[in-house]
Amino acid sequence: MIQLKANGKIFEGWLTAHVTRSLAAISGSFEISYTDRWSGQGEKWQLKAGDECELSYKGQPIIKGYIDAISTSYTGTSRSLSVRGRDKTGDLVDSSNLSDAKEFKGKSLKDMASTLASPFGVSVAARCSGASAPIEKVSIQQNETVWETIDRLAKYQGVLAYPDAKGGLILNEVSSEVSESLVEGENILSCSVEQNETEKFNTYMVIASTSDPDEKHKTAIAKVTDSSVKRPRLKTLLTHKAITKDEALERAKWEMAQKISKSLNINISCSDWIHSRKKIWEINSIVSVKAPACGVNGLFLIEETKFVCDENGLKTELKLVLKEAYKPKPDRSKETLGEFGGV
Repeated sequence: MIQLKANGKIFEGWLTAHVTRSLAAISGSFEISYTDRWSGQGEKWQLKAGDECELSYKGQPIIKGYIDAISTSYTGTSRSLSVRGRDKTGDLVDSSNLSDAKEFKGKSLKDMASTLASPFGVSVAARCSGASAPIEKVSIQQNETVWETIDRLAKYQGVLAYPDAKGGLILNEVSSEVSESLVEGENILSCSVEQNETEKFNTYMVIASTSDPDEKHKTAIAKVTDSSVKRPRLKTLLTHKAITKDEALERAKWEMAQKISKSLNINISCSDWIHSRKKIWEINSIVSVKAPACGVNGLFLIEETKFVCDENGLKTELKLVLKEAYKPKPDRSKETLGEFGGV
């Protein structure tokens, strides 16, 4: 059921597999292995590092990219093979810009990402308005990798960028659609919850000021309070650009939401690699969780999926976070767009 397609052939019968996809990584990765009894006769594995490949489960794609590394060993009675690889988008992480583009004017994030990713055979799909909105001017930093450039622009536009399991790149906003329910005693094998209060504060205060005499009227102070933190802990944020009080308030709210969302981490494992709708578990999906033994009841975002196959069978490990963890920052600085020819 786990198949690796390469060089026009399908390889299956893998004994172990570990596949990871994450919103925090632009490229999914996999490692699969196989061992059998072998007398030295018969066909050898026709796989090598650098081969283009597709990894799928029950016909559903999970990774489309390249084999990064292969480890093989042989004895008189057995042979073993381990294969590691990544999505095509892995090349965007490693390589500098190969296109002729040095500067973009009035282009959308989708247009720019497509130009930068095209030499690597990576398609780009825009699924939100922020990915299609034009940006006045953008320069390519000479010391950046392709992914660093795309990531910089995506953050400026408040857009998520993540792999699509088919060798492409998706530009999207945080999902709001509930894709599946996870219920204790039904489809949850295990659940663990970590609550960490060290980065949370009782009060978040934004102080905005500018040295520009024409912008003094925009000096602002705003604060918000997290009632769940009982101790008098204060987080002060300084911004040296002109913003209104409402903008300062939104910045304070965003900071508080970030700290709250990142204080809670949930890990849930369930059987198989597909859910009740017969689909592979997808990152950037919302799930409803009811796990009273861990005190969890609500909607959460799938940040990471780990598909595991070992001697205990197949399971999926889901890392869940509050969707506010990926809420875009409200104040965007044009400094992130760089200067033409900047290094």
